[in-house]
Formats: sequence, structure tokens, C-alpha cells
Amino acid sequence: GKVGGGLDTVGSRHFRRLCIDGEVIVEACSDFRNELCISGSIPTTQGHDFSTAACRVNRWRDCAFQNDRKSCLDGGRRDCIWENNVTNVVLAGADFTSGSSGSNSGGFSNPTSGDGGGFFSPSKDEVNGYCLPAVSPGLEFWEDSGASSVCAQLVGNCPVTYTKGLLDDDWEEDLNTDCLPEDWAVIANKACVAIGDCGGYVNYVNDYTADGYVWANNGARKYFSPNTQNKIKAGFTGYIIQTITEEEIL
Repeated sequence: GKVGGGLDTVGSRHFRRLCIDGEVIVEACSDFRNELCISGSIPTTQGHDFSTAACRVNRWRDCAFQNDRKSCLDGGRRDCIWENNVTNVVLAGADFTSGSSGSNSGGFSNPTSGDGGGFFSPSKDEVNGYCLPAVSPGLEFWEDSGASSVCAQLVGNCPVTYTKGLLDDDWEEDLNTDCLPEDWAVIANKACVAIGDCGGYVNYVNDYTADGYVWANNGARKYFSPNTQNKIKAGFTGYIIQTITEEEIL
């Protein structure tokens, strides 16, 4: 399955391989992606590289507290990615605002209640970006273990407004009309997937579920089309979701 970039699948786990006396041994890193596998190489006197691998702690817990891209991508301190275009999304467990005459309130969230506490707090800068885990943590969502409070903290609320003149008969789209197409909900869903086993995504055997998100337009729940589900299963292919890596800011 997918590894890194906020795309690790539900139920996945990192492993490392060792070669000892000509035998390949597979060792599991800590479950729930509390550890991740890193690899490297050591030059030898024979001119060949000796490959190495190790499990180390997944340093995701303070990602969302980073308010700028440089701090977010400090690979010496944390394992995070910076998402540039997560607009109208809040990492705080806010509620949808209700629509009114002349407006159309659309939103995206995890279908659980939450008080905004827990691991995450708002984190964004002048480019409306967010710092998210590069390897999303695994959550015991089938138990009462706090998984709901983690997922419930991401909410996208995008009120679309319409205007018309005194003598006009029809309303014209005025503000946030880019939130009406499915693409906006997909980008919000990508951020939801990155914070943990949340959102509409796949498990380690590539089975898709829509249970992890609520996408609503004026109170009516919506679902991703089959074609969009296929793109999500393939790692959100075809969508411009700009993930900034550490190398790009050096």
C-alpha cells in the first residue's frame, strides 16, 4: 500500500528486512504506525553499498502545532508534510454554520462528536496551509480509545453566497463557488486521511469505506462518485494536492 505523504492505509504497519547469515528475516515495527521503517546505506571497501534498515518512533504528534512550513518540515525534529491548498478547513472540531436565504452552506467532517481537544489544534499560515503527519497514526477506531476525538477535529465549512440586484430575478454565485464541485471535498478528505484512520479511504487490502466522513450540502449528505472513489483508492491521483517536502525548502 501507500507509504508516507499522509497516505498510509488503515490497518497497515511498517516492517524491516534483515539479512543474517544468508537468511532474510522480517521484523515488524511497532503497531498502529507508532514506528516507521527508515533505510540507508553504508559504503564498503569493495565499492558496494551495504543497505541498512531500522524501525524508529513516528514523530507525528506535534505536526499540527507547527504554524509555518519551515518548522513543519524540520526532519530532524518531526515527520510531517505541509499541505498548501486545504482552504476553508479547520483542525479544531468546529460546527457547520447553517444556510440561510441567499446562501448555500456546504461542509465536510468526520461523523463523530468532539470538543476540539486532543492531539490537534489549528495550524496555518498566510498560504492557508496545514502541517499534517507524513505517516498518519493508526487509531483503534473500533474501541472507545479517543479515535473519534482525533478525527472529529477536522471540519471543512465553506458557505457559498449568492447575490442579486433589486430588479433581477435570478441569484448569481458570488463567494466560495469553488467549494461546490466535488474536488473541494476530496482535498478536505485528503487532510482527514492524513490525521489518522479517518475520512473516506481504503484499508491495507484496498477496501474502500465511506463511513469515516460526512460531506453535506444544506443538510443533505453527499458521497463521492465511483470514479472519484477509484482515484482516492489510487492515492488521490488526478487531484492537485500540493504536498511540500523538506527538500523543497532547503
